[in-house]
Amino acid sequence: MLAKARRVAPLLVLVACRGKVYDGAAATDASPPSAADAVADVQNNDAGGPGAADARGDASAGAPNGTGDAASDVVDADVVDADVMDSHVVGADVDATASSGVTFSAVNAISVAAIGIPQALAIGDVNGDGRMDVVLGNQDPQTYTSNILIFYQASDGTLPSTPVTYTFGWDPLAIADVNGDGRSDILAGSGTSFAVALQAADGTLTPAVSYPVPMAGAQPQYAGWIVTGDFDRNGKTDVVVTSGGPSSSSVFLFAPNATGTLGSPRRFTTLGGAEARVADYNADGLPDLITFGSPGSATAVGVLPLLSPGVFGSAIEANHAAAALGTYFDVGDVTSDGLIDVVSAVSANSPNGRVLVSPQSDGVLAGPSAYDSTDLPGPVRIADVNMDGRNDVVVEHAGWFAAGVYLQKADGTLAPEVLLRSSYGQRVLAVGDVNGDGKPDIVTADQQKLVVFYNEY
Repeated sequence: MLAKARRVAPLLVLVACRGKVYDGAAATDASPPSAADAVADVQNNDAGGPGAADARGDASAGAPNGTGDAASDVVDADVVDADVMDSHVVGADVDATASSGVTFSAVNAISVAAIGIPQALAIGDVNGDGRMDVVLGNQDPQTYTSNILIFYQASDGTLPSTPVTYTFGWDPLAIADVNGDGRSDILAGSGTSFAVALQAADGTLTPAVSYPVPMAGAQPQYAGWIVTGDFDRNGKTDVVVTSGGPSSSSVFLFAPNATGTLGSPRRFTTLGGAEARVADYNADGLPDLITFGSPGSATAVGVLPLLSPGVFGSAIEANHAAAALGTYFDVGDVTSDGLIDVVSAVSANSPNGRVLVSPQSDGVLAGPSAYDSTDLPGPVRIADVNMDGRNDVVVEHAGWFAAGVYLQKADGTLAPEVLLRSSYGQRVLAVGDVNGDGKPDIVTADQQKLVVFYNEY
């Protein structure tokens, strides 16, 4: 297997903003998302750091990619000098209580013998019954074999302890209707290729079709990130795959053909970085591609604006204070000004761990506001968890047995972090309604455990 370079940290969720964030081929509009809109975090959420099977050194692969990395990331975590950042630093975290304003259930841990090292996590209806299921990219720590575990949500809103297993990939993951039949399909990376398993009419998955990631000259490339959207503007879902590695600069656009398979890819160049999101960054009504990575020595946010059907423009560096950004990121309007912002996490031990909010102004990200975080903030997800019409921030703390929630206040700033504690070292992160009550829950996973914090707002 090709050894992957260490990846920076996904996942995109549905958010309310003037510059829309796209979930698959659809986009939310400027109105606040409904409970139904907020239930699915269907983009890839992998485990962030290098996985053992990928010979990358960390105990999890592909950071949010979904999660925090293992403790080994402490030694190479980015530490941000407070002098680099302008604006405020918000105080220390507190545990979730009624007075904190964060109301999630106590941790619910489902024992699952099949879970080895969680690699990626996604939420979506993958059997057509109208209920959101949990899809986990998984790796056996002994044999390094990989698979996909699907936890189909039951009619009573519970998740099973015995998932259905498929073996066509593991990391990264995405869920989208690739062939236009109205059913959600699963896309999964598998080293130097990725595969698409279409959902059949009976809710099962058809045999997966594999697509190679184009090589960079004579150098093989792996699937770094998978996102979807209607980039050709023809009502069909296109697939974008980034080439793996934070110093990589290629993204590949695959459009579906008449048979439901994907055609030959078109190559575009970004500023580097394996991780990507889809959002209307410049508020022109078209889905743009946003990448996050480390060209040279500075972390950069690159925007590839969609200029016309199927054609991205030259990459624009959105952040001038590049060195101030963290390791994991997500995009969405978290300042209530209708523009797409960038939220990133500096994965370091306290007091150096931070969650950074970089607000957008006319296409440029301002210097970030820094919010205190408990140790090792990892994967970041943006979602309206308290359903007040404002997007909040959820982070995972790998190895520290907690998830953190930052509620957005009426003035567009974030309240201090509130911790949701567990006894498990969660490695991946997704947000979605996994019990059918219309509220976005927080889902993570650890070895032999699927961990859920149910939303009780």
